[in-house]
Amino acid sequence: MQATPKVLVAVSPEMENLRKTQTFLNHFLWTSEIAYRFFLSNSAVRQQNPERLAIDAFSEVIAEAWFPSKQGHIKFNETVGKTVSQIGENLPHIYRTVIILFAAAFDDFLYSRVGRPPRQSFSSGWGPFYSTLPSKIPQGTKCPLRPLTLVCADICRRLRNHIVHKPNAVLPANPQNKTVEDWQIKIKSELSRTAYFSAHVQNEAITRAFQNVIGNAANECHKAGTTGKKLPVEFFYALYNFTNLDSLAFEIEEAIILPKTQPKGRVRRSLKDVRRTDLIVAFR
Repeated sequence: MQATPKVLVAVSPEMENLRKTQTFLNHFLWTSEIAYRFFLSNSAVRQQNPERLAIDAFSEVIAEAWFPSKQGHIKFNETVGKTVSQIGENLPHIYRTVIILFAAAFDDFLYSRVGRPPRQSFSSGWGPFYSTLPSKIPQGTKCPLRPLTLVCADICRRLRNHIVHKPNAVLPANPQNKTVEDWQIKIKSELSRTAYFSAHVQNEAITRAFQNVIGNAANECHKAGTTGKKLPVEFFYALYNFTNLDSLAFEIEEAIILPKTQPKGRVRRSLKDVRRTDLIVAFR
């Protein structure tokens, strides 16, 4: 199958910085996973007595965990078994951290490029995206914000809020989840009050968005399980968070960059995802 052609596109420096943050967090996710799984699969670790203290078993590792606190206590004075168990439990929280950090970077992008949210916002910040952003970005432009992009990004915003405000709660992992059903009802109600899109367009966007984010995450989790992999739903949400917020950021760029101008920032993007072909500076 032929790869989709990539193009270099002119964007604002803020968009370029957002993409750099995405790249850093993407690498943070993968290298963290590599480090954790290397430790967990290491034969030298598996051969250790699980009751032995980690500080003795892994004394060659220079870590602040082994140094005493001001009170004279070792900061992490647990067994090998507890250490292995804890590291195994850490991975979903790495994915959650990536979701929160990229959402924060996206918020910074919004404030820099679009300004402060309108006063009639349903929340204190930029949200819901499908009601606040169209009110600040004219929908009569050549490349308006698309409802599917807005709703997908807003589902990611709700996932981020769920993590921040309910840190010990399990993330919804299927479309039939009560939280997901409540989100669908609320989004439909809020969208109907915006008058930016027709009822048919709203309903189609909601249906497709929940399938693209929640439904696909559930399917991918199931598929991973059938091959023996244990991947938490947070893993897929972290990837979808990257994709959906980046897509919305780029649509904002297409909507607000003036015609016949090419800002100094540069990002690569699939040709099929670029509507403003006048912003393309190179094919590569």
